[in-house]
This record gives sequence, C-alpha cells and structure tokens, in this order.
Amino acid sequence: MAQSTTTLHASPLAHSYARAMLELAGDRDQAVGEELQSLARLVEENSTFKQFLTDPSVLAEERSGLVGRTLGGKVSPVVLHLLGVMGEKHRLGDLSAVAEAYRQQLDAKRGAVDVDVTTAATLSQHDLEQVTGAISSALGKSARITPHVDTSVIGGLVLRIGDRVIDGSVKAQLLAVKRKLLAAKPSAR
Repeated sequence: MAQSTTTLHASPLAHSYARAMLELAGDRDQAVGEELQSLARLVEENSTFKQFLTDPSVLAEERSGLVGRTLGGKVSPVVLHLLGVMGEKHRLGDLSAVAEAYRQQLDAKRGAVDVDVTTAATLSQHDLEQVTGAISSALGKSARITPHVDTSVIGGLVLRIGDRVIDGSVKAQLLAVKRKLLAAKPSAR
C-alpha cells in the first residue's frame, strides 16, 4: 500500500465522518486527505498528545480549545472543524480510522486500488511496471502496487486486493495437483 503496510479496518462511524469530510473538501479532497494522514501520524507517534486527546477526564471545551490554538492556521478550516466535532463527541481517538476511511473513499472516488503483490523474488522496475499495468488493466482501476517477497511461493504471483486474494503461485498450483491426486480413487483392474 502506498502509505503503510498495515491496513486499518475503519468502523462505520469512521466511514461516516470520512464521507462527510469528502463532501466538504470539494476540489481540495487530496489536500484534506494528506492533512488527515499527517495528523493521524502525529497522534499515533506522540503518546502524550494521544493520551490528552482520548482522556475522558479532559473536558471537551478544554480539548477543543487546545486543538484550536495548536492547529488553527496550520490545517484547513474543514479539518479543524472535523477535529472540533470529534472532540465534542469524544472521538479524537478515532482519528487514524477516520483518516484511513477517508483515504479509502478518496481512492474509490478516483478509481484507485491498493494491491499487495507477492513473488518469489524481487521484481525489477520493468517487471513491476508491467505487473502494475496488467493489474490496472484487469481491474479497470489505477493500481498502486506494494511488492512483497516470499520464496515459498516458488514462482508466479499472489495478489491481495482488499480482502480478496488471488493466488497464481506455483505453490498453489502444486497443492491443487496434490489434492486432485489424493482425491482420485484408484481404478479397479
């Protein structure tokens, strides 16, 4: 994946916030997404800040005031508004999930998809470009490839697109042949 090798599974609530943000962002949708990703990283990397944002004993007004003073003028008004709403609802701990849901929805809007490609050996730049082109063409979407190496696949490719896995590896083909041979009943002579 482009941002990370770990995929967050965003909640329906995170998707609701993200959908509203995408509508409000208008033609600044990419810039808003980048701001959300940066803020989510900041929160995840700074445990003290994260604790402050998620501490139920901190009053919503105090939290919103600090967020407004700290980030006012540094982030777009639409992102600052989101932080205010999330702060009032005690949901700032969900910022990473909202940022991920926003990225997913922006990708869907733009026809982009993240694809993990696992091969037995590292792909050359030329091979990676060919694989990207073939996958993009097959999916009818712009594929962003994250290559992985796993020598146990022996040859071929294993693709992971969201929750779907397409296993075109030699290992999978050998296992299929083995299952067929084991399932075949010996013929009577």
